[in-house]
Amino acid sequence: MRVLISKCKAGLAVLSDFLKISRSAPTERTTSISIPSLSEPLLFILRSPIDEYRIGSLGGESASINLFATMLKPTDVVYDIGAQLGIYTVVASMKAHMGCVYSFEPDTELRERLAQNIELNRRQNIKILPFAVAATSGTETLFTDGESGFSPSLRLQSRAGACTGSITVDSISIDDAITRLQIRPPDILKIDIEGAEWHALLGMKVLFASRPPRLIFIEFHPQFLPLFGSSLAECLSLLESARYISVRSESRGNELQMVYEHASNETAIATGPLRNSD
Repeated sequence: MRVLISKCKAGLAVLSDFLKISRSAPTERTTSISIPSLSEPLLFILRSPIDEYRIGSLGGESASINLFATMLKPTDVVYDIGAQLGIYTVVASMKAHMGCVYSFEPDTELRERLAQNIELNRRQNIKILPFAVAATSGTETLFTDGESGFSPSLRLQSRAGACTGSITVDSISIDDAITRLQIRPPDILKIDIEGAEWHALLGMKVLFASRPPRLIFIEFHPQFLPLFGSSLAECLSLLESARYISVRSESRGNELQMVYEHASNETAIATGPLRNSD
């Protein structure tokens, strides 16, 4: 037991040192990222060690990002919900070059970085929307430590390194966004919002009933879903009731990355690795 406690303390010390470094004064540089299914590299600005993880190593999601790119059509409308620094946004813009991308990012500092990365890649078919996506429209408390902190969340988390700062942000449901902001309904949804995926899905009932997106790329956070009064089973049930079929599932630490295809999609996704579930 003493050995275990000692190891835990050592691990927390390392994490603490990492956070101190990552939140220190930034040193800016530009890096080039290659995605196999893209004909040209992506350019991103790095300012901290945490950027090295999010961008330099693609947050451990290189296979998922490449899969995302291969499944987009040139005319697709893509919603990037939880856009952060914009990897999925820029990839979507390049692949759906005749369509458009709506990037939802409520964090002020991350949104500024997102805009910089979009400009750096000379993308013209992207619109940034400064909202947290939720079940209803209004305001929310966003727990965030800015661009050099861990991923922001609409609930206070208890994990090591969790964001402790907070700001008030505007929230909007996707159903309201389509009608109020008069934006085009999505063909593709990408959702990664630290447990708030349940509330985001609740705010899409009209969309699911009237014009369901062809594909949904969603990262579930089972450990955070209870903070939003939900569970993984409840989220999966909602998508099943909306006639979505899981075509890919991959566990990554405490997260579950899934790809869903709507049953009405006439173009079947090819069999092979995509249909494997872990």
